[in-house]
Amino acid sequence: MKKVLFLLITFMLSFCLFLCSCSIESKVDDNDVEKIANDEDTSLQESSCDEVGHEFINGVCTRCGEVNKIDMNQRVGKPLDFNFSINSAGGICPYFRAKNISGKTVKYCSITFNFENSVGDPVYDDIRGKDFMVIRLTGPFNSNEEFAINGDLVIGYGQTCYKLYISDIALEYMDGTEETGNYGWYCTLY
Repeated sequence: MKKVLFLLITFMLSFCLFLCSCSIESKVDDNDVEKIANDEDTSLQESSCDEVGHEFINGVCTRCGEVNKIDMNQRVGKPLDFNFSINSAGGICPYFRAKNISGKTVKYCSITFNFENSVGDPVYDDIRGKDFMVIRLTGPFNSNEEFAINGDLVIGYGQTCYKLYISDIALEYMDGTEETGNYGWYCTLY
C-alpha cells in the first residue's frame, strides 16, 4: 500500500511540475502591442451619473456631489420689496423681503447677489475682487414668514454697481434637507 501511495504522490508531483513548466509561445507583432496599449479597459471604470442617473439625498447626488437645482420661485415668493443703495464709501446695501412658500421651516437661507454695471458687465468688489456675495440668513423661518435684509448690511463695494441680481438661493430646512436653485430676480439703482 505504501508503494502505491508513493507512486501516486510522485505521479501527481511530476504532473504538476510538467504543467507549470509548459508555456505556449505566441508571436505578437508591434502593431498588436500598439493596439493593446491604446485600448482602454473600461470594465474597472465607474459609471458616470450621465449613464446611470443621479441619486439625490438631501439635495446632493451621492455619486458625483452635484446639487439638485430647482426653480426657487417655487420655494421663495416673488420679492415683496427689493432695492439697494450705494453709501458714501461705495458700499452696496440691499433691501430685500420675500416669503418662505416652501411649506417647511427653513433653518438657513443663503442668497447669492451678483453685481453688474449699467451695460451688464460684472462689477468686482473693491476689497474682495469678486462680482458676487453670498449672504446667509439664520432662521428659523416658518412657512409664510419673510426672509428679510433691511438695507443696513454692506455686501460689497463698487461705485459703478447699477444692477443687483439674485442668481441662486439655497435653503437648508430644519429636517436636514437642502435645496438650491435659480431665483432670477434683479433690481436697478434708479
